[in-house]
Amino acid sequence: MKRTSFVAIAFSVVFSSCVSSASRPDYPTDLLTITVDVGRNDDGKLIDSILEFSHYVILDPQQEVLIGKIKKLQLLDGHIGVASENKAYVFDSTGRLVHCWDRQGRGPNEYLQMTDMEIGREKDWVCHVYDKNAGKLLTYDMDDKAVSVKEMIPHAKAFKLLGDGLIAFNMGNGSSTFLQKEDYFNYRCIDSFGKTRISAVPFNKQMFGLSTQYDKGKSFFYRYGEQIYMSAQHNDTIYQVSDTSGRITPCLVFDLGVERPRADDENYPISNYQKGLGGEKPEVPVAFYKFPNGYLAEYTYDFRPYVLIANEQGEILYTGNSARDKNGVLLRPVPYLDFDNSGYLISYFSPVNIEADKKIGRRKGCDSALLDELSLKVSENSNPVLLFYKWIY
Repeated sequence: MKRTSFVAIAFSVVFSSCVSSASRPDYPTDLLTITVDVGRNDDGKLIDSILEFSHYVILDPQQEVLIGKIKKLQLLDGHIGVASENKAYVFDSTGRLVHCWDRQGRGPNEYLQMTDMEIGREKDWVCHVYDKNAGKLLTYDMDDKAVSVKEMIPHAKAFKLLGDGLIAFNMGNGSSTFLQKEDYFNYRCIDSFGKTRISAVPFNKQMFGLSTQYDKGKSFFYRYGEQIYMSAQHNDTIYQVSDTSGRITPCLVFDLGVERPRADDENYPISNYQKGLGGEKPEVPVAFYKFPNGYLAEYTYDFRPYVLIANEQGEILYTGNSARDKNGVLLRPVPYLDFDNSGYLISYFSPVNIEADKKIGRRKGCDSALLDELSLKVSENSNPVLLFYKWIY
């Protein structure tokens, strides 16, 4: 059975709600399907007709080794939120550090692991931190004081604050250390009291704990404009998430030519599927962008990341594993929560790559003035640089 058939059957039949087991949201049966020619490697020059470099932001160049690997990125009120190494930061639009939240520990109102975070603004900045081990959602103010500590469900991969006190959780195929009653749903929506209101996107129980390790800018929830989107583990579908009810609606399928495990598959086909992960079986999209008239996603095939760009009709505009712009810079897209509705694509650039990228660019006949400029402003120990691109297609 093809993946597109699975979407039409499994998600229309098995969709449960803890509010009412009989209730089910209406959603379109004719989902937009983007059929991907896996391994296709277009000329990187095509990128320049779709994306145009705008500007870059160096994250606090005055402090070295402040941020290693970016786990999550967020734009809000002209500021940039970053999660990295169990800390959360907020920078202004120029990259100047405004505040850092660091309450990792085993004491009262501390978190052991910052699994996910979301920065918000009330009277001033606040940071919401989810600790999957403790199953808690903690909110810190600018004095690093925990102004709220809520008992939540444990071992989720990501969360998203919704309206009316609802909180969406992506369970990421559960966890191998999950000691409570096992729950084979990738999506949970709970209320402010921790009560489950919606469970959806079922997965095979034999896939329990098998999670994709997302790279830089890891995310399962994305917000572009007023719409929230979600991806799921071992699932080629993108869902819309209602900010008011928490219900989800499948809206887009990336057909990578792989038959993903159905909820009722037996052990043998599951084992065969698992053996091919990371090799001949392409991983699901680990980054997702929605533009006014197009989409961008990133998937992994043969252990290499591929960038995929399509128009709003689902036609592939570009796909390749070495997407470099006219500046010779490799495109490394980072998904983010976009409350500003800026329409930018953000690419992650580590200063340690400068010399290597310059050499590759020269071999391809491209001397990069941008990389030359950056090499004068950052060292190998500097914090990451964010490259902003406009969608011009």
